[in-house]
Amino acid sequence: MEPTVTNVDTQAVLQVIGWSAVILLAIVGLVAGLIAAVVTGGSKAKFILGGIVGAVALPFVLALLGVTAIIGTGLLVILVIGVVGAAILVALIGAIAGKRDRRNQPVDRRF
Repeated sequence: MEPTVTNVDTQAVLQVIGWSAVILLAIVGLVAGLIAAVVTGGSKAKFILGGIVGAVALPFVLALLGVTAIIGTGLLVILVIGVVGAAILVALIGAIAGKRDRRNQPVDRRF
């Protein structure tokens, strides 16, 4: 049985960046999520989890899309990609949480 393209890309990414880079990406995501939670005053757990998932997932998503040249450039570039991934997912979480918060607020109809 031959491995699928998806499995090969994921394995290749892990071989190139290594587990130490995945751990560093998780730390970058944790910090990004914590900063977002402090700035917005939102749930720390949601933002931290979103930051970690975004930071770790974006290099793999890029590899699945065929953008493997970026992955082989070095650890600093991978960490920058992780910051971008964390920022995107944290912003999405903030936007979704903000809509829910606004929906539960009473409307001030004074003019």
